[in-house]
Amino acid sequence: MNRVDVEEKVAGTEPEVAGGRNKADLIELLLALARGKKAILKVTITAALLATIVSFLLPKTYTATSTILPPQQKQSALNSMLGQIGAIAGLSGGDLA
Repeated sequence: MNRVDVEEKVAGTEPEVAGGRNKADLIELLLALARGKKAILKVTITAALLATIVSFLLPKTYTATSTILPPQQKQSALNSMLGQIGAIAGLSGGDLA
């Protein structure tokens, strides 16, 4: 049993239920967050400052990749047709010579 259940049994009242959840639990949670708001802010600001300091202290690393292709050669119509015929001859199992 949690503290809210014990207090409700002592007081003799049932908690208000909305959608299957106790409203008292939500209020307790909000009150706990309000009580600890200074600690939450301190932890958040400290973490942000540490992250900023670490990011400036780390060495900068850059990586680049490139692919170099040979320049395209302009083919004449005759060379283009011979290239196609060569491919067809290779499929038939023969050669052009």
